[in-house]
Amino acid sequence: MIMFFRKFSETWIAKFLLILIALSMGGLFGLGQMTSFWGQSNDVIRVGDRAVRPQELARDVDKKAQQMKALTGQYVSIPSLLTMGILPQIISEKVTNLLSATMIDDLDLAVSSNAVGVYLTNNPVFQTQTGAYDPQAVAQYRILHQMSEEEFVQASKEELLRQQITGALHDIIVAPDKMNDIIYTQQNERRDLETILLPLGNVQISSQPTEKELREYYDVMSENLYAPEYRQIQVLRLLPGKIGDLVAVSDEQLRAVYEQNIAAYSTAEKRRVDQILVKDKAVADEVFNELTADNFRQIAKEKAGQDEQT
Repeated sequence: MIMFFRKFSETWIAKFLLILIALSMGGLFGLGQMTSFWGQSNDVIRVGDRAVRPQELARDVDKKAQQMKALTGQYVSIPSLLTMGILPQIISEKVTNLLSATMIDDLDLAVSSNAVGVYLTNNPVFQTQTGAYDPQAVAQYRILHQMSEEEFVQASKEELLRQQITGALHDIIVAPDKMNDIIYTQQNERRDLETILLPLGNVQISSQPTEKELREYYDVMSENLYAPEYRQIQVLRLLPGKIGDLVAVSDEQLRAVYEQNIAAYSTAEKRRVDQILVKDKAVADEVFNELTADNFRQIAKEKAGQDEQT
């Protein structure tokens, strides 16, 4: 049955059910009324005279989302729940409940209010650690499953009626021996662990290991003597093209920032002057005629007695 619904969830029929749920969500939240499919009926599940409509299926999905939020503290969106395979699970539960209800009606089964009270009192889910009935546990269960008191009592009655059916089937259905062996082995599996404690005072060391012996032992056991090193890095990458549209700066703001930081945006102009100082024009003419790009320092020293460029 489970495999059937897993395969069913991948079919186009399941996808169509998702569309029905989306439409019914619109009706639930005031976005419009459900349109009618196939004439007057828009049932998505039908067993005998009982049926489930898209609105009910959508409410169950929303309840699952609320339950997940109550358990984890985080809201899981409806599309995420559907991706997790919640829809086949809900459909399976709906079909099982409809089948049980049909059988209950056919067999004319019933339970008394007293039987429901005994069932709830003896249910470990609604008991304290000492085994006493815990009304607070019932209240928390109702909150988690979004049930009113009447809905909770009705659900308990239906559970007792289903137990009557499954109990009767249990008495006439015999599982194969191989299945029994597997289940018994799994449920009764035990593992024994024996330890030996050696006090340090009882451990006698005849001699200290040599460097060679330590190296040989390390080579043999090297795979067990180290663990891989891991580093976790988080990177936030902000690109101008990605955030440029999110930042709006006016020309006046740009001008104001520029004026405040103008010193950082400009560099003072500089000039470098190399000169040779001589006493008369005749020497200056000699310097001019002999000076090249490579002998400035030599000419300055020979003609003007200058050891440094000034």
